[in-house]
Amino acid sequence: MGKKNREFQAFDRLLKKSRLTASERNEAWRILKDEGLDEAEAYLEGIESKQGAARAATSLRSDALPYSVWGKQHIDPASFEQMNNAMRLPVSVAGALMPDAHTG
Repeated sequence: MGKKNREFQAFDRLLKKSRLTASERNEAWRILKDEGLDEAEAYLEGIESKQGAARAATSLRSDALPYSVWGKQHIDPASFEQMNNAMRLPVSVAGALMPDAHTG
């Protein structure tokens, strides 16, 4: 088996482990064929670095932000659970539960 074939097989295994889209995989193969293994691996590292940053930016907070509650005795526990989950989202800024709160 030639060096080029071993590189292609190793790169194929690397791509299968990645979370690249179909178009990103196609671009990675194009780079491998046109520019070589080092450049293709650098492309993969760049994509994976961006994905890691995106995952970090969209990960849930460890604790829910505080929120106001009116009529606590009229609100079911599932609504509190749903609100706590919502207040852990990175896009949440403020929130409140009213006496007519319900899940869904």
